[in-house]
This record gives sequence, structure tokens and C-alpha cells, in this order.
Amino acid sequence: MFTDTHCHLGMMQERGINLVDFFKEYYDEAEKGALLVDIGTKSDDFLERIKIKQLAEEGTGTSRFLYFSAGIWPAKEDVINRKNECAVLEEILKEHAHKDVCALGECGFDRRENPAEAGKAHLAAEEELFEMQVELAKKYRLPLIVHSRDAFEETLGVLKEGGHDRVVIHCYSYDKQAAKAFLDLGCYISFSGTVTFGKGAQKEQNIELVNYIPKDLLLLETDAPYLAPVPFRGKTNTPLLIKHTYEFAAAGLNMTVDALAKLVNENANRFFACNN
Repeated sequence: MFTDTHCHLGMMQERGINLVDFFKEYYDEAEKGALLVDIGTKSDDFLERIKIKQLAEEGTGTSRFLYFSAGIWPAKEDVINRKNECAVLEEILKEHAHKDVCALGECGFDRRENPAEAGKAHLAAEEELFEMQVELAKKYRLPLIVHSRDAFEETLGVLKEGGHDRVVIHCYSYDKQAAKAFLDLGCYISFSGTVTFGKGAQKEQNIELVNYIPKDLLLLETDAPYLAPVPFRGKTNTPLLIKHTYEFAAAGLNMTVDALAKLVNENANRFFACNN
């Protein structure tokens, strides 16, 4: 199986996926150097998620391929309580950064959760929550995983001001012009199963966008249990389905799947500073 740089294993389990069985199947098919990164969304969820390592070891005898991030997704209540939430997150980072925590995130902007009608004060608070996490990532020398939905300008502004040198825009959903702006800052771009969506002109646009990303800044992910790739669109996603995203991207890049797997593994290990 292939590297998956962004998945939510606990949420997969909540949807009825047996993680011991999943790990066994994933590891049996894993490419050399492949890794899984389980993503944090709440300030204190890491201490529960780290227990997943036991399930990986039960299924495979090892958890060396499994990594974790820690961060605060911009949920309304966490935006409001941002100072306390960031204080909790920092306590986690003090103990676990560069051990079990390989990155900070996901964090950023979400205009579905925090639309314009939420008011200027709330939107400013959302921005401050993101800024605080950028600073924590720099302080603890961790790569930053950015969530950005319908908020390109706001995201770009914080990243420019923050000046962090290792950032990925996860589940990329903007166009080529926006990609150029992020790439000019040195950001990695990560595509999920959504890149396989659409036919005709949309498919061609997706292929053009994948080709536009410099190969050393390209990552692939599932965002499981969400965004399953074609032909499983609408189903519960798992990292076992990421092969369909690799197949789509490899065809669009005129590469073999094996060559793309090697490329993404190298990029992921460099970005997360993994040594698996």
C-alpha cells in the first residue's frame, strides 16, 4: 500500500472499520518506506489517538509506519476558547514533539464552519487561532498542516506573515493561480481523492493542476474516512483506497504508479522528517 499523508483513524473506527484488520491488510501490501499520518483536530485528542499504536502493533507487530500530528481544527467552540485550547496543545507538544508528534495541524480556516455571517469578531478570532498555531509550529520546529476551505486570501495572508518554512496545504481545493501563490512560499500541495472527481473538462483541469505542482512538493492523502476516490466516491474512505488516487495521478503525470509511490514516499519522509 502507499503513503497516506492525512487520515483520521479514530473517525474510521467510529464508522465501523476494524483497525486491527485494517492495519494487517495495509501493512501486508505496504510499499517500502510507506507511512500513515493520523491527523489531530482537537487540542487534547492526541492522548486518545496515540492508543491506536497498540492496534497497529496487534495487527502487524509494529507501529513504526504510523505517525501523528496534533492541532486544532477551527471549530466554533475552539475558536472562541482559542487561548485555553492552544495552552492545552502546547503542553502536548512540550512532551511529544519529535517523538510521537511529527507535525502540527490540521489548522487554518473553514468558511463552512465560520462563514462571513459569523461576524468580524469571530472571523478575527479564527484567524488568531491559526496564527497562534503557526507560531507553535515554528517554536517546536514542526511542519504545519493547513486546512483551507473557501479562504484562500486569508490563508495566504497568515502564511506570508508567519514565515514558516515547512507547510503543506492539505486536501487542495483551489486553482492553479492559487497554487502558484502557495508554491511561491515553498508550500507542499497535497491532493485527496477529490482529484479523481469529475469528467471531461474537470478531469483535464485536475490533471493540469497535478502536473503544475513541482514533483518535490507533491503529496497524496485520503482524508479518510472522507472523500473516497472514484470509483468509491460517497463511500467510507480508508487508506486502502488511496491506490486509486495514485493510479489517477500517475496516469496524469505519465509516470508509473511505482515511480509515483517512490516520489511521494520521499517527499513525505522529507516533509515530516520521518525515519521509518
